[in-house]
Amino acid sequence: MTNQSGSTRKYHALGKKTQGNLADKFRERVAPYQNDDPDFEISFWNTLIATEMSMHDRTEDGKKQAKGVFELTVDRNMVNRRGNMHGGCIATLIDLCTSFVLVAALDVPQVSQVLTTLYHAPVPIDAKLRVVCETTSMGRRANSIRCEVWDVTNTRLAATGIHIKMTPSPSKL
Repeated sequence: MTNQSGSTRKYHALGKKTQGNLADKFRERVAPYQNDDPDFEISFWNTLIATEMSMHDRTEDGKKQAKGVFELTVDRNMVNRRGNMHGGCIATLIDLCTSFVLVAALDVPQVSQVLTTLYHAPVPIDAKLRVVCETTSMGRRANSIRCEVWDVTNTRLAATGIHIKMTPSPSKL
């Protein structure tokens, strides 16, 4: 599909190679997010691939834990003037990937409460990234998920993040 700016979003690519016991739910539930409005996320939609989406019982306490793994290559639309991935772009990537994992696992509307991003190393253009997200807790209202952004090309941890999301209360209007 082509949007107003002439860019095309490759929706089929995002979940095409996804493996794991949440893969089908991920493909089904991400569909409502697919639109052709021009926005700054288009670089992600065109290059982000979800390779794993799964749910398992955590060994330590037996509670459900969701995991998602994503890959993408940094392109020129994601970098700053120094040729490295922009910090805001990394934060957006963490926001998107962690949200996708929660959408696949829970399928309930959620809003962000906290998004903390720590930057460890610059990520140059054309670097291949591997983004690994795992829930730390999933409750009825609040959910937390951690994320690691690995620069596979340069063999280093580029950023880590913690995202806390909450199911909003129903409107009283």
